[in-house]
Amino acid sequence: SRNHAVTLGAHHENHLLVMQAGQQFIPVQGFSNQRMDMTGNRGNFLNSRYEGEFGWGKLEAKAYWQAVRHSMDQLASEKGGAMPMRTKAMDLGYAVKGDIRVSDTNTVRIGNEVHRFLLDDWWPPLASGMMSPSAFSSINHGSRDVIGTFAEWEEKWTPQWTTLLGLRNDTVLMNTGKVNAYSTGGMNATAAANAMTFNALDHHKVDANFDMTALVRYEPTETSTNEFGYARKSRSPNLYERYSWSTQQMDSSMINWFGDANSYVGNLSLKPEVAHTISTSIGLHDQTRRDWNIKATPYATYIADYIGVDTVKNFTSNGANFPLLRFANHDAMMYGVDISGSSYLAKETGYGDLRLLGNIGWLHGEMVNTGKAMYHVMPINGKAAIEHSLGGWTNGIETQLVGTKAGVDPLRNEPKTPGYVLVNLHSGYEWETIQLSAGIENLFDKRYYNPLGGVDYSEWRRHSQTGQVGALPAPGRSFNAGITVKF
Repeated sequence: SRNHAVTLGAHHENHLLVMQAGQQFIPVQGFSNQRMDMTGNRGNFLNSRYEGEFGWGKLEAKAYWQAVRHSMDQLASEKGGAMPMRTKAMDLGYAVKGDIRVSDTNTVRIGNEVHRFLLDDWWPPLASGMMSPSAFSSINHGSRDVIGTFAEWEEKWTPQWTTLLGLRNDTVLMNTGKVNAYSTGGMNATAAANAMTFNALDHHKVDANFDMTALVRYEPTETSTNEFGYARKSRSPNLYERYSWSTQQMDSSMINWFGDANSYVGNLSLKPEVAHTISTSIGLHDQTRRDWNIKATPYATYIADYIGVDTVKNFTSNGANFPLLRFANHDAMMYGVDISGSSYLAKETGYGDLRLLGNIGWLHGEMVNTGKAMYHVMPINGKAAIEHSLGGWTNGIETQLVGTKAGVDPLRNEPKTPGYVLVNLHSGYEWETIQLSAGIENLFDKRYYNPLGGVDYSEWRRHSQTGQVGALPAPGRSFNAGITVKF
């Protein structure tokens, strides 16, 4: 990955203006848990940001533009096929926010955002065969525009009590043009019929989403911070969730960003999903909030019209089942708890500082209509680390613990994974302008499977294995080194 960027900034009294331009180029990248690999990606971007302090408060504004050209195919050495795909996309928009100090204890924040996303996704034809003679139109002139306005009121009633109330409205406008298959008959007859049905429908969609945040913070002493909050968050479908259209096996298997090698088709009737979350946070810390702290945050979320899937049919290959799944609204619920903490074991000694850090998280997610597990839910996991610092030196040892993933989504044939323990080391030294870093990940070369890593489709395909494809093995022992120079 080659990244280049240049930043220009101007600062005058209470005003800051920053302009940035850059480019990214990735010539090739393989994906073990996907049917396709990336054969080229080039992106260009322009960003600008302004911050200003005034007598009434603070003003922040930003504008951005990004264009990406993207190509994919199957790496012949692993997946043995040719199916070129091309994507052209553009993001542009702006955001403006003002923090208005009404009084010493009262702050009002207001803002407006506009985000426009444009996408063309087409698959060039081959000289002959099923993928000819026309280009396959996956997303044709797709657009997704979001116009958002928000307001937030924060009031510190007493030194102990603070409240925050926020409201937001997002209007989402989506559309796409007509599509076509590689051909109108033969092996493409199903896709051609799907295209005719899709083209006859109205593609223009408008979602009026409403979000809300309410928070109460209570700090009875200088060593205790407690919060209770409610949040309503909405998400409209993306372009592929609404507008992917072919139910043919080869075509629909290309619509996948989940790492499960299954096939997906969109749904024009999808509604935005709305998540209602209630959470509380209990925290203890020293008066300076630097020496030690511990925090526990339990939460529960109910998602109305969660964008899940329904099974349309099952495709089989070498004894493996790869279902065709249609995006569909279903209610879901999640609940869990996050616990984190840190403390200095030794501080300002002749041997440096020694600090202990740790966190643990547990989450349960299920579909309300079936009681089955939601897809891609992380099992119980935690980290414990000891960090040492002395002058410019920093060193650390970290232990990562992940439990068994037994709750899996049966509709997507999500694989179960065993629990594991990893040990990682890192060290570094920093001068005024130069920083050196080195580390070893997975010190004992443990063979394990990331619960969210998806399936090992590449290996299954390369060896023409039979039976259901299994979980993707995670990286073994890795040695890493880096140098950063500031000037």
